[in-house]
Amino acid sequence: MGKMESCQLIAGLNLICLLFFSLPAYAYLDPGTGAYLAQIIVGGLLALGLTFNRFKTAIFEAICKRKSKKKGQE
Repeated sequence: MGKMESCQLIAGLNLICLLFFSLPAYAYLDPGTGAYLAQIIVGGLLALGLTFNRFKTAIFEAICKRKSKKKGQE
C-alpha cells in the first residue's frame, strides 16, 4: 500500500469515527447566528475573489509591459 493510499485510509477512518462516535454538543445556535456566519462566509469568498482578480490583473499588466518593451527594441 502506497503512502497516498494509507493517508486516504486514515482520513476515511477518522471521518467515520467523527460521524458515528461523536458526543452531543448541547449547544444552541439561534437564527441570527446562522445569518451572521453566512455573511462571514460570503464576505470571505468575495474578498478572496477580488484579491485574486487584482493579482491576476497586475501579473497580466506586467507581462504586457515586457512584451511591448521587447517589440520597441526590435
